[in-house]
Amino acid sequence: MPKQKQQEERWLTSREATDMLRRNSGRTDIPDSYIRSLARMGKVETKQLDGRTVLYRARDLENYKVERRNKGKGTGKKKEELAA
Repeated sequence: MPKQKQQEERWLTSREATDMLRRNSGRTDIPDSYIRSLARMGKVETKQLDGRTVLYRARDLENYKVERRNKGKGTGKKKEELAA
C-alpha cells in the first residue's frame, strides 16, 4: 500500500507573519512584536531553528484578523468569528 504524501507545512519568519497579519487585517500599524505575543499565548505554533531564529506556522495565521479595541490596542479573531 503506498504511503500518503503528507502536505508540507509552510513556515514564516516574524516579518512574513506580521505582513500576513497586516494584509488580513487591512492595517499597517501592527508591530513586528505582535506575532511573538500571539506565539506566547499559544495562538500560533512555532518552530525553533536555532537559538535565535523562530518560524511561525502560516496555517495558524491565514484566517487571523487583528481588530482594534476601544482603547487603541489590538485583539485578534478568526474571520469566521467575525462573521457570526
